[in-house]
Amino acid sequence: MNQAVQKQMDPAGILVTILAVTALATTGVIQSIGTKIKNYEPVVEPGYSTVMVYMDGSDLESDYGCAAIDLKEMEDAVAVIDPEGKRVRVVVEAGGATEWVYPAMNEHEYGRFCITGKGVSEVEDIGVRDMGRSDTLADFINYGTQGYPAEHYGLICWNHGEGQIGGFGSDSLHNDSSLSLSEIENAFARSSLTAPLDFMAMDACLMGDIELVCMLQERVDYFVASEELEPQDGYDYSWMEVLDFEAEQGREWGKTVGEAMLDSYESFYKEKDYKLTLSLVDVNAYPQFQRIMNMVLGWYVKHSDNEKDAQLEKVYEELCRQRDSLQGFGSIYDSRMPEQVDMMELLALLVKLEIKEDAGEGALHSEMQSSVSLQNIYMRQSMLNEAYSKLVIRTVAEGYQSAPCGLSIYLPSGDNENLVEDVRKYEDINFCSDYQHFVDAYKKFLCRKYHIDYDEPTEDSDHIRLMLDGVQMESIADAYVTTYYQETSGECYMISADSDVILDMNGFLEADKETQFWGMQGQILCMIENYDTELGTEYLSPIMFRKGNGNWEQGKMLIWFSKDEPDGSITAIVPDGVSKRQYELEEGDAIIPLYPLQEEEERESWHKGNIIVIKDMDAGDGEQERIQVMDKSLLHYGFLIRDVRMNIYHLGEKIR
Repeated sequence: MNQAVQKQMDPAGILVTILAVTALATTGVIQSIGTKIKNYEPVVEPGYSTVMVYMDGSDLESDYGCAAIDLKEMEDAVAVIDPEGKRVRVVVEAGGATEWVYPAMNEHEYGRFCITGKGVSEVEDIGVRDMGRSDTLADFINYGTQGYPAEHYGLICWNHGEGQIGGFGSDSLHNDSSLSLSEIENAFARSSLTAPLDFMAMDACLMGDIELVCMLQERVDYFVASEELEPQDGYDYSWMEVLDFEAEQGREWGKTVGEAMLDSYESFYKEKDYKLTLSLVDVNAYPQFQRIMNMVLGWYVKHSDNEKDAQLEKVYEELCRQRDSLQGFGSIYDSRMPEQVDMMELLALLVKLEIKEDAGEGALHSEMQSSVSLQNIYMRQSMLNEAYSKLVIRTVAEGYQSAPCGLSIYLPSGDNENLVEDVRKYEDINFCSDYQHFVDAYKKFLCRKYHIDYDEPTEDSDHIRLMLDGVQMESIADAYVTTYYQETSGECYMISADSDVILDMNGFLEADKETQFWGMQGQILCMIENYDTELGTEYLSPIMFRKGNGNWEQGKMLIWFSKDEPDGSITAIVPDGVSKRQYELEEGDAIIPLYPLQEEEERESWHKGNIIVIKDMDAGDGEQERIQVMDKSLLHYGFLIRDVRMNIYHLGEKIR
C-alpha cells in the first residue's frame, strides 16, 4: 500500500480492515498433517537396554494376529531375564491396523506402551498417526531413546517390506502408506540422536538391501534384515533373552544381539522348506565396500558418457543374456523379472563383462590377453570379497542351492511397465553415485526402441522349430517352449513353459513336443520354469489355495526338481504380491490349479482347474505325478522369446 492511499484512509476504515482480517484468521481452517517431532523427559530410571519396536500392524495383525504373537514372545523373553523390569525395556509404537488382536491394544487404534519383565504398561493413546511418514518414526525414536534411557539401544521395524522401490510398511489406516528408504534416512536425520543405535532390524520382507545399509551410515552400528520374502511368522523373539547380556571388553553388544537373532531364525525354521535368508551387517564397514564398488563401476561410468558406446552396448546385451543366472528376490514370483538381485553375484558379473569387453575377442584376444584378463578378474573379485566379508559378517540361508550373499541390490528390467517411474524413485535414494549412474544408463539402454521380426514356428510330428537369421540369433537372451491345452469349448490355456530348447548355431531354435506333464491327483499343473542351475530347476505353478478352513488366496507353488528330487518337491506356497507370508503344503489344505489363458481381449486371465484337497500326505496327496495327454490334437506349441532388451515375443498360432 502506498503512502497516498494511507493518507486517504480514515481511522474508522483502518479499524474495519483490521477487523476483517482478524475475522478471516479466526474463521479459516488450516488442516494439520503429520507429527510434531518433540523431545521427551525420562519416564523411568536409566536401564541397561532399550529396544524400540515400530509395529505397523496392517493386515498381518488385523487378519492373522501376527503382531499379537510376536508381542507375546517379547513378553515371555524379557520376563525370563529381567523379572523386576529395571534393566530391559521394549518400547512399542503400535498402529496401522484396522483392529488389534493383542489384548493391550483392544481398545485402541494407535498407541505406545512398554513391555518389561513385570508386564505391559498402560497404552498411551496419542491419536492415530501415519506410520508411513518419516516424522512419525523420528518422534518415536526420540520417545524411545529419551523417555527410556539406557546404555544400549536397538530399533526394530515390523511389517511388510518391498525393498528399494516400495520401501517399508503398509499402514492400513492411511491407504497402505509406506516409508521409502530416503524417508527412513530422513527420520534418523530429524531425530535427536547424538550417537548411532547399537542395532537396527527389519522384521519385514526384502529389506536386506545394500542401499538401505548406505542410508544407515553413522546412524546404526549393526543391521539385520532379509533380502528374501519372510515367512508369515517372521522373527522368533526368543532372541530377546540376550538383551541383558553384559558385553565383555572388545565384544560389541549390538553384534551379539544380531547373532542371537540369526541363531533363533535358523533354529525356528530349521525343519521348514521355506526359502529364507537373514544377514548381520557391520554398517561401519560400508564406506570401504563402496570404495571397492566404485572401482568396479569406473569402466561403466566412463563408457556411459556416450549413450551409444559400442562396447557398453555389447556389455549390456550380455548382461541381459546372463540375467537369469542372477539370484533374484521378491518379484521373481511375479510375471516380470526380479529387480532385486544378489549384490555380489551382480558385481562379480559386471567385473567379468567389463574385462572381457576391454580385452577384446576373436583373433585379437591372444593367450596373453586372456591371462591378463583372468588376473584382473581375480584381483578385483578378491578385493570385493575381502570388503564384503567385513561388511556382511554372517548370513543364514535355507532353501537355496547357492546361498545368497545376504544383501540385494536394485537392477532394473525391461519388462517392467513402470521402469521409468521406478528408476526415478531410485534416484531419490542417497546411494552410491557411480551405481546410480550405471542404473540410469542401463535404463536408457532398455528403453531404447528395439524390435525384432520373427517368422512363425514350423512343426512336424515331434518337434517345433523356428528359423533364425544372424540378427535374430544375436538378439535372443532367453527362450522357452510353451505348451497350450485346448478344451473342446475352444478355450486355450498354458500348461507349460520350459527352457528345454536348443539354439542351433546353423540358424534355428528347436524343441521337442512333449505330451507328458506334471500334475497332482490326476490333474495337470501349469509349470512355468523359474530358474535353472546345474544343481536343479525350480518351477512356479499358479494356484488358488486355502489353508485349512481359511479364505482362498491366489499365489504360486514353488516346485524344485533335482537328482535328489526327480519327481519334484513343493518347497513353499507364496501368496501373490509382496507379503510376509510363505506356507508349507499340509493336510487339510486345498488348491485350485490356475492356467494363463491365451492373450485375447475381453477374456479372463486365468482358466481354473478343479479343487485338489490334501487329505493324507502319507498317501501321496501332495506328491507330483506324470500325466499323459492321449489326444495330441489338443496340444499347441510355441516359443516365448526374451530379447537383449527384455522385450517379450509370443510365437505360435495359438498364443499370439
